[in-house]
Amino acid sequence: MQAADIPEKQLAEEAGSIRVIAGNYLELISKIPSYSEQFLFHLKLNSRKKFNIAFPLKTEIAAILPNASAKINNEIFQAGEFIAFDPGAGEIEVENTSDATIDVLLFGGETYPDPIVTKGPFVMNSEEGVALAYKDYAAGKYGEINYP
Repeated sequence: MQAADIPEKQLAEEAGSIRVIAGNYLELISKIPSYSEQFLFHLKLNSRKKFNIAFPLKTEIAAILPNASAKINNEIFQAGEFIAFDPGAGEIEVENTSDATIDVLLFGGETYPDPIVTKGPFVMNSEEGVALAYKDYAAGKYGEINYP
């Protein structure tokens, strides 16, 4: 996928732009197929501007500030911070308090109701599932890579 293939929209009042990498926002729909309500948005917020976005209740939402601080829901967060929101947040307000354009990554989706167990590279629903994944891997059931 090329950068030009990522749907983008200018925000109202020259606040900046939003790119939809995964999921959808208003009329923008990512070219990446989605089989659940997941999203990844790249927000470019101009100096001294605000952006509000609403999400359905029970949506898991997080944000990363890759290169600058911002005020999110009236709280200042620093560059590099990971912000996890309450699934009942509903609406997120991002405010750029700096003199430069900032980037914000917003991502999340519907709540995953099943248990999650992680061990090494495997993510399954139970300890037994992880053990079976290791057994299958050791038996070569995941295929092989033929290096030149």
